[in-house]
Amino acid sequence: MFRLMKFFSFLAFVVGAASLSTAAQGDPVALIRLPGGGIAIESMWNLSVVITDSQTRETSNLAGVDVVRSNDDVESTHDRLAIRVDRDADIDHVLDRAPDQDAVSWTARNPMSLQSPNAILVQNSTDALVVTVDGIRIAHVTKADLDEDTLQVIRGCDVVIADVQTAHTADAVTLAQRASVGSLVLASADGAKDAKEINGNTLIVRSDKNADSSGALDVVVLTPNAMELSAELTSLLERKEKACMASQDVFRKLSVEQMNFKPANGSHTPRWNAEHMMGRELLFFSQIYHQQDSEIPVMDLNPKQMPPDYRAKHADWSGAEEARQMQRVSDFTRRFAFLLHDLPLDEKPPGSSWTPRRLLLQMERHYNEHTANVKKKFELPDWPKSP
Repeated sequence: MFRLMKFFSFLAFVVGAASLSTAAQGDPVALIRLPGGGIAIESMWNLSVVITDSQTRETSNLAGVDVVRSNDDVESTHDRLAIRVDRDADIDHVLDRAPDQDAVSWTARNPMSLQSPNAILVQNSTDALVVTVDGIRIAHVTKADLDEDTLQVIRGCDVVIADVQTAHTADAVTLAQRASVGSLVLASADGAKDAKEINGNTLIVRSDKNADSSGALDVVVLTPNAMELSAELTSLLERKEKACMASQDVFRKLSVEQMNFKPANGSHTPRWNAEHMMGRELLFFSQIYHQQDSEIPVMDLNPKQMPPDYRAKHADWSGAEEARQMQRVSDFTRRFAFLLHDLPLDEKPPGSSWTPRRLLLQMERHYNEHTANVKKKFELPDWPKSP
């Protein structure tokens, strides 16, 4: 069990939203600098840990959440769960939501139990707050933590977020170098030699055990200045998202049996349609994003095209969970849409045979067409009735 962290002035808010095929090691994780200085850590499974200074007001943006004492075990009926790390809390907890479970859970870690590949582990000690997600270890430290004890806690971390003043920046860099940290995230370049400022407010990281590493510390500056998308691009994204949400509304009502229904006419199951729509969006956008930032891999979850060759990825998922899967991919597209910022809407970007405009319009049509095809199956004489 971990002890109370030194930086008493900080609160950690753990936020869980709905539930990628199996989000796990290798999936891209977003570190987002929030207005006021907080950092959000968002996973592909749509779980998020937000670390925020108690003096800031990020909590006002967390609408529709349960706020509880962080050392309590919690199940929430909300899509998001906020956990406050108080002054008396020992934190060694897991944030998760299993497939086909409506509730997000925040429970004490059981060392004897295997963790879900989608879970976020949050551990709070006197020396650092450490978040482990999708194979990545992320530590948060302040000026009070820049000592030998912290060195041992953060050793080998993929990312260390240092909320320190300029006078302590050099100490943070030295500590991160000694601890063989991959990246050190600062709020300002002042006092940091050769620091690289991220364009926007989001740093993308992922676990890649096959990647070559020089062992050199990567010092990056992450500010709360988000890239503002053009009105035209925003409108195209919203049209695609609206079609996706309408499709989710149809699938959400279907049982496992209905999702696996094989029409006598040899057409696809409803589940194939859900996987196909989700897989197309994920592949096409990850191809574009990968060329802009290699930390996002090309992700292909497309099912086999012909019905006899198709094997469901999750034959036991209900329609509601497949709908969440579609939403996870839609959120992935939006989360990293800032990578489209500098791309002309009507020119094919590297890695894609689609222009951004054509792709977004095609995705809108694609959701509408396949959802209409699924609704036709409801009229077939052998369509299974809901249990």
